Amino acid sequence: MKHINLKRAIPALLLASVLFSACTKVERDDDFTAGNPPPLGGGYTNSNQVAAANLVGYWAFNGSLIDSVSGVSAVNAGSTFEAGKKGLGYKGSSTAYATFSPTAALQGLKSYTVSFWINSPANTGAIGIFTIARTDDFWGSLDIYQDNGGGADKAVFKVHMYNSAVPWAGQFTDTKVSFNTWVHLVATYDGATSIFNIFENGNALGVNTAGNPGNTVGPTLKGSDPGAPPVTPYGNLNFINATKGAFGAFQFQTTPSLTAAATAQGWATNFAGKMDEFRIYNRALTSQEVTALFQLEKQGR
Repeated sequence: MKHINLKRAIPALLLASVLFSACTKVERDDDFTAGNPPPLGGGYTNSNQVAAANLVGYWAFNGSLIDSVSGVSAVNAGSTFEAGKKGLGYKGSSTAYATFSPTAALQGLKSYTVSFWINSPANTGAIGIFTIARTDDFWGSLDIYQDNGGGADKAVFKVHMYNSAVPWAGQFTDTKVSFNTWVHLVATYDGATSIFNIFENGNALGVNTAGNPGNTVGPTLKGSDPGAPPVTPYGNLNFINATKGAFGAFQFQTTPSLTAAATAQGWATNFAGKMDEFRIYNRALTSQEVTALFQLEKQGR
């Protein structure tokens, strides 16, 4: 029997182990191994795994306007489909939009996360992206839109919401979003803590405590500024008359208007860019969940 020289064999085995480890290093960027992507933080390997039990609306826009959760399609009014972030995506125009009837889960949101990809052309006015309408008021129950004032290369991204008859006084956020490139945007609101946040490409842009001076929703908070007047936290949402909704338009820009309180406004227009992977959850996702969702969808999974 031939004897093995251990002094020579052990270093050779160590070298082979290092080389094998280097060749099989797990890839966690966009160039993951096809068919066997590595899990991200939280153990996710697919975007549909993120907070799956809390997903109450999901429009992939992959050639249709169907909500994968309810199985119901939105009604198209001039929008088309083009290459999106993942497969096909929604393509709007200055006159196009799509309307839908919010499910009971959407009408009953107390907290939320709205997540989507957007590729927007430059705008000079207010452009409606999404609304859960309030059919008896000028503004919707939940409005997501972009406004002018962001400069030549960026738009100002804004969110408005209602709790019963009380609008959120801090509804406007100065989040700047780049034009003509795919950007992942997430808006979260936690009714238990009144914390609102916006994430861009997985990064939190700042926490905002939603509270209105003098309203009657919940206990009074002093806030971090001792000189500021007391405010009342916004609390769990309570949408009123939220029986209609739209992609790519404000509630008053559709024909006919989704609200009896307003018709088309000269300063507003519809969304002429592209959207994709539009998801709504019934709770505020954590930072880890938002980051995972961004990375997974970015990688097409």
